[in-house]
Amino acid sequence: HCGISSLSIPALEGEDAAVGNWPWHVNLQYFGYHICGGSLISREWVLTAAHCFYYL
Repeated sequence: HCGISSLSIPALEGEDAAVGNWPWHVNLQYFGYHICGGSLISREWVLTAAHCFYYL
């Protein structure tokens, strides 16, 4: 169900989304710290920006 949110209304005013609300969105972490976001483009591939891995 990529691209279809389980929410009936969008998150507003910077509210945190619950796990599973945006199932195609990825949180890339390094030692438990958020470094970048990404999007699932298939079952095995995540699309993100090159600068996310510049210092890794």
